[in-house]
Amino acid sequence: MLFKSSSLTFYISAVILRSMESTLTERGQTAVPARIRKRFGLKAGQKLEWVEDGKVIYVLPVPADPIKAFRGSSKTRGLTEALLEERRKDARRI
Repeated sequence: MLFKSSSLTFYISAVILRSMESTLTERGQTAVPARIRKRFGLKAGQKLEWVEDGKVIYVLPVPADPIKAFRGSSKTRGLTEALLEERRKDARRI
């Protein structure tokens, strides 16, 4: 959405958050809503990480193999390729 006011232009983006509710039991347990489980492929026994920043609690799925989950996440060329290229440059300088 675009708003103009005198010489300033403001851009406002709408963020739509989907909220769902679950109940905390006396033992501190809760259920993950089915829609969330399906969307993120969560299975029984999967670990979840709880992160809080003082105001908000985030619940993040912990991948079974963190290395495999991280592999390919770089938007640039691979770190190994970059390191090897730097080593080749260093070798040429010697």
